[in-house]
Amino acid sequence: MNEDNSNICKACIDVELPIEQVEAAARAAIKENPANLGLLPQQNFQAVDVGVLPPARMALLAGKRWAPGRTLRVAFMHGDPYVISKVIQFASEWMNYANIRFEFVNQWPADIRIAFLPGGSYSYIGTDNLQIPGNQHTMNFGWFTPQTSDDEFRRTTVHEFGHALGCIHEHQHPQSPILWNKPVVYEYYARMGWPPQQVDQNVFYRYSAQVTNHSAFDRDSIMLYPVPKEHTMDGFTVGWNTDLSAMDKQFIGAIYPRLFASARAVDGIRAESADFKGEIGKAGEEDHYEITVSEKSAYEIETEGNADVVVALMKKGDFHIIAQDDNSGKGKNARIRTMLEPGSYLLRVKHFHPSGTGSYRVKSKKVELAGVK
Repeated sequence: MNEDNSNICKACIDVELPIEQVEAAARAAIKENPANLGLLPQQNFQAVDVGVLPPARMALLAGKRWAPGRTLRVAFMHGDPYVISKVIQFASEWMNYANIRFEFVNQWPADIRIAFLPGGSYSYIGTDNLQIPGNQHTMNFGWFTPQTSDDEFRRTTVHEFGHALGCIHEHQHPQSPILWNKPVVYEYYARMGWPPQQVDQNVFYRYSAQVTNHSAFDRDSIMLYPVPKEHTMDGFTVGWNTDLSAMDKQFIGAIYPRLFASARAVDGIRAESADFKGEIGKAGEEDHYEITVSEKSAYEIETEGNADVVVALMKKGDFHIIAQDDNSGKGKNARIRTMLEPGSYLLRVKHFHPSGTGSYRVKSKKVELAGVK
């Protein structure tokens, strides 16, 4: 690897919104993608490993997904043309697996704004980018030069754009097996100018499973820091991951699924009285059903069974998501209640976990919603 700017600690630095912006960020996230409502955490979760995360930080760990199919405008605030071309090249790799499009623009407004200020590299997570004033950057690459190797361009660019899509650091995964040798790690990062508090925040803290949506721990993930064996108690080690792993691709595809025009052929599904069964037979599978609404009314669509499924209702043709839900029903079942106009709709059913499978049942009926006529 080309060791340009070798005196810089080439690790991503966590950045978060100030506490006074948390409520506005949550509202913006729900407006962007209604499914974020079911992902936002309560204030009673505990972190594991080194203690309890501050409430403001806890509120920033989930419910930050962009709407699937979204086009995110990306602008560069300055930078060398060759370096910019490399960022565009490698950031675009996410579009091969996620139903998200990056539009690289030369003018404002832009959802993601990139700077090349000396120092660390970082990005705000997901929809938190919406809270940053339009004249300020939301992502930074602190050590890129025209001499930087392609491996380093790819590793850092794909990693930071992963954060922009809502991904967390893999070494802070709730199921991380890493047993840190903390005195050695503190000493290592102190040489890079990091105080202990920054090491705690960026390295040791693990996110609670209750506030993240995660697959199994992935040692090959692009979101994982390198881990020298000297930094662990049992010799666990990981080198510099420079590419999206198979699990990265699967996970981001589940978070931002592609919506298809075709629907499963189940005859006579009417929103007034639907009752049918389905099955997620393999990892990553999605079922799509066409549902007919004959008259304007409020409807309830819910699932039954042991499978932890997530449902989304879309208007057929434009695939705009009207409502989504994960577990508002009984147990881990989903329930949607919403007003619908006459027409054809698509119901998407998928498992909450990217590797999950199982059978389910869907029922729907008319209901009355308080205050809605």
